[in-house]
Amino acid sequence: LRAALTRALPGLRLPPGFTPVGVQPRGQGLEVALTDGLNGLTLVVAPQDVKAAPGVASRRVGQRFVWLVGNLPQSTLQAALAGVRSATPDPLGTFSAPADSNP
Repeated sequence: LRAALTRALPGLRLPPGFTPVGVQPRGQGLEVALTDGLNGLTLVVAPQDVKAAPGVASRRVGQRFVWLVGNLPQSTLQAALAGVRSATPDPLGTFSAPADSNP
């Protein structure tokens, strides 16, 4: 999963100790669950931006937006996204659970 995340978001620098543990569809995008064993973060790749708030970092990458949400310092969240050069969620698709057939 980590290798697929690296291919999907080249330049992403996860905060120390955090690893991806799951992927699920989120509207027209994807949501990646990250954990360090105690804390959780959510990484979202979506066609729309999110409202700025404490604990939320967001960055436009091409036609998509990448958000990182969690209880870490704002500077840590922003630094994780700062180097992302492209956002192609396709490599993560094989790890994504199918969407509900009757939402």
